[in-house]
Amino acid sequence: MRQSYRMTRPAAPPRRVAPGFTLVELLVTVAVLAVVLTLGLPALQRTLERNRVTSDANRLVSALHLARSEAVKRGEPVLVCSSSDGQACGGGWAQGWIVVRVDAAGAPVEVLRRYGPMRARVDTGASTVNRLLFRPDGLLQGPLPGQPRIVLAPAAGAAGEPRHLIVHLGGSVRVCNPDRDEDC
Repeated sequence: MRQSYRMTRPAAPPRRVAPGFTLVELLVTVAVLAVVLTLGLPALQRTLERNRVTSDANRLVSALHLARSEAVKRGEPVLVCSSSDGQACGGGWAQGWIVVRVDAAGAPVEVLRRYGPMRARVDTGASTVNRLLFRPDGLLQGPLPGQPRIVLAPAAGAAGEPRHLIVHLGGSVRVCNPDRDEDC
């Protein structure tokens, strides 16, 4: 009987797979990301602009509440007015505003707080007032042209919803959206 001898090759080392992604996988991922960003970015921009308008409206409400409480606390009139330079009244609400303690004649005595420009792209041209004076009893100093209203409307080309700050003669402030609220 003959024995057959077979020559065997040594076993090849296992094939190593390189870690990472293939070019096709990367291209598919980039394509999906581009579609998601194209669809989602405009909605994100609208949300951010709407939040900026809301934030600016809340900053204005805060300034009005501060002015009213300071007038009552100090027993002196306190003025909130639009200010382009943070030192004196003048300009539009979008440029900034200040809270100022005034004397009995209405002359500024001390700036209590400065607020910088609005973060949202808004148009405040439809506002009915650029200054509001709170008396020592917390009421607004009159006479005023109707009910004082500060309007934050999205500027041309900006997304967002308008906000109206309505200040009642009793000193309270109400924020409303004329697109959704009938009594705005």
